[in-house]
Amino acid sequence: MEEIKISTQDELKLHLSKYKNGYFFRGQTKHFDDNGKVSIKSSFARNGCAPPLTFKWSHYSRALLRAFCFLDYHYITTEVSQAVLQHYGYQSFFIDVTKSAHIACWFAANKYEEKIDSHFQHSFDELVWLEYKAASYSDNNDVGHIYVIDTSVLEELNIDVCDLTQIKSNSPRLRFHAQNACLVSTINGRLPPESICAHLMVEHDVLLNFYQENGIKNTLDLFPNRQEDHILKGLLKIYWIEKCPKANLHIYKRSLELPEYDAGSRNVTEAAFYKEFWLADDKDVIDSPLNQFPFFKIPEAAYFAGRNEPFSFENVNELFNKYSGFVVEFDGLIKIPEVEDYSEYEKGIYVEKLSDSTVAIYGLVVKHVGCIISGYGVTKGWMYQINGNSWEKIKHLDECECNNSLRHELHFLLLRVLNDSLKNNLMAKETDKNYVYKDIAP
Repeated sequence: MEEIKISTQDELKLHLSKYKNGYFFRGQTKHFDDNGKVSIKSSFARNGCAPPLTFKWSHYSRALLRAFCFLDYHYITTEVSQAVLQHYGYQSFFIDVTKSAHIACWFAANKYEEKIDSHFQHSFDELVWLEYKAASYSDNNDVGHIYVIDTSVLEELNIDVCDLTQIKSNSPRLRFHAQNACLVSTINGRLPPESICAHLMVEHDVLLNFYQENGIKNTLDLFPNRQEDHILKGLLKIYWIEKCPKANLHIYKRSLELPEYDAGSRNVTEAAFYKEFWLADDKDVIDSPLNQFPFFKIPEAAYFAGRNEPFSFENVNELFNKYSGFVVEFDGLIKIPEVEDYSEYEKGIYVEKLSDSTVAIYGLVVKHVGCIISGYGVTKGWMYQINGNSWEKIKHLDECECNNSLRHELHFLLLRVLNDSLKNNLMAKETDKNYVYKDIAP
């Protein structure tokens, strides 16, 4: 590996001219080594993995890629899914690099800063306190580090590379497109040091002049705002959760926390301010046809962990020996990216027996505006034929005609969780018609 100190624009251009094709670039404000070798670790290797949160991020990553990049939710590769995690604020198993040297120069010249910020917002008659990660980049005013990565060495080492620039989208400008980004897998959580053919140590003003000469003026050039970046817009629509009470105020944070570079995303929010509630617990105060049916309370995580594989309905089928329908409700809210109504969230499913051999699965939705729950109901669903311990989708005059098949597929997969919970005695009886998954705190 070459190690070169660069103090002029001409020197930088001369050295970069050697690496026209077959190379990636990575810029950092600090250099890290391990026993004399360059050490570039994945964010998971540095910070670890929290499985429930990772499942939630992964779901929204795939759902948003499906909505805005025309990809099949169930067949999106790990690399592509983690591209969203990596570029929008969560950890991944991969290293992000760029195909453009001037973009690497920007990251080498600007240091990342993050703080917890807050502001007050009125929600109808309530005053809420919103906490969020305010992120920014500022001049590092020091030598920056550019790493040149040889793709032929990555290939020899069987290191997977995902070129994110090849993902098509109907969004004006996604973050990983703006950064001309690729993802590189690792060995034991690290980029193999032998794949780095050059380490350029470049004076700050040289980096600054080079990336400005190539069209980068400010942070928004590499981190587009939500008007341009529909994936970012989708992430910002996910609900806020109550953190803790303070005096007469309610404090909320995003249920998926992400660094926010654009002040507009912090000061204007349409997402719900969610304080845990159960429709199952409000049967005495809300008049609804669903009140006659049993409710099964399950964790929101069940929605994110569904596997698109066949499963048995044996225990679910047994419910129909006693009831003509039932509700599965989770302890959070699900935002469907394609739904334009910012106040509509899914809260579970309603399953109804239509005949001895047919059933329907409907979405259970709530209208949640700010702090106010203004109503709930069910959406149109899909119908299924009962064939022993399996169900098969059938065409039906009353089925939902939307073009969002994923929404209905995930409704269906929730029944795997319910069936397994019933089979393994994981549902505890609360009242005559309320059951709760045993891991949910009372």
